[in-house]
Amino acid sequence: MARWRREKETMKGGEQLASRRRQVCCATGYFSGADYADYTDSLFQQCVRSVVDKKYPRNPRLKRNRMQLLILLLLLLLLTSCERRPLVDPESSVNYAEVVVEFDWELAGMSPTGMTAIFYPTDGGTPLVHKTGDLVSTVRLREGTYHVVGFNYSFDEFDGILFRGTDRYETIEAYATPQKDVTTRGGTQVTGVTAHPDILAVDRIGNFEVTAEMVRQTTEQVRSRQTRGTVTLANADTRSAARVVLTPMRAVAPGYVKVHLKGLNYVRSARGVITGLSGSYFLGEGKASPESCAMVFDFGSPTYNEGSKLDGTVEGSFTTFGLLPEDAATRGQARYGLLFSATLVDKEQTSFEPYFDVTDLIRQEVDVNLNILLRLDIEIGEVDVPEVKPDDEGAFDVNVGDWGEEENVYL
Repeated sequence: MARWRREKETMKGGEQLASRRRQVCCATGYFSGADYADYTDSLFQQCVRSVVDKKYPRNPRLKRNRMQLLILLLLLLLLTSCERRPLVDPESSVNYAEVVVEFDWELAGMSPTGMTAIFYPTDGGTPLVHKTGDLVSTVRLREGTYHVVGFNYSFDEFDGILFRGTDRYETIEAYATPQKDVTTRGGTQVTGVTAHPDILAVDRIGNFEVTAEMVRQTTEQVRSRQTRGTVTLANADTRSAARVVLTPMRAVAPGYVKVHLKGLNYVRSARGVITGLSGSYFLGEGKASPESCAMVFDFGSPTYNEGSKLDGTVEGSFTTFGLLPEDAATRGQARYGLLFSATLVDKEQTSFEPYFDVTDLIRQEVDVNLNILLRLDIEIGEVDVPEVKPDDEGAFDVNVGDWGEEENVYL
């Protein structure tokens, strides 16, 4: 009601002001005819606006608020009219190729729960380390040429192996974990001692090329997945993708030592030290290194010859990267030795420590087709054990006493 009254007063005031102005214009003869009618309408609107502005002046804050509201409405309109796009534009190209990595462990005769493939760019770029627990997995590679190395488990999952030179294909090396030097009961100092290396199986592929065509195919696959919805690499169709197949073979082989003893009944316990074998293996080159080492091992329970209570054999075992590589410079120079350290059954526990050059006694079992070492065998003929007077605890003890605490020395 109050609003209606204000509007009525405004209209009345406008009419009065317009009437006075028309009287002035008519008295002076300024208008005539149709022009007067048009002017009357315009004059009436101006007068009404003048009265409104005087009675109800405009608020500048209200004007700003109206402008802000208008801007918000425009933004809301723009947002609601936008079309949601996928996270990756289907029309854009990716800069990588999806490559399937497949491991086949049949030749290695093992089923590891983890495996590693390393892709080394031939241009010297940073290598890509791909760890997986699946026999078939997928890796993304940029266009280029790569050398590939694959092996069981990963760098930090071995007990007796460490790795160095991993930044280059030519220098990646697995080496037996160094141990503290030891001194035998007989006083022999043994240096360069290492742990027994774990079983390591390796394969390598040189100059694997990721082409521009592979990248283009991956781009098409990505667009197809976006069209169909989310597709994980696990269930994606990889039958037409580029593929790297790694078939690792063992780079570490078992070694066995058998010693024939005359007077075995005088031996309380025995340990062995094998020296001169390779202490590391180059994964990229696929060969043992010329760096030698020494490994300590125990001999197990004795086996007496049939019908004898005096003579028999003891056997021990170890693992190794194999013999030193023989090239033109080192051929015939490698020497391998075996220290047999026995504690006898007398009360004084006398030490018996003969040393044998076993260079010509080592027998290698090699798979000629695969060119891999299967096992080493060393057999030493009759060794005369000194005769001693047994004490009450003269039986052979397979739990050999320590030569001193061993500790890992990490290079």
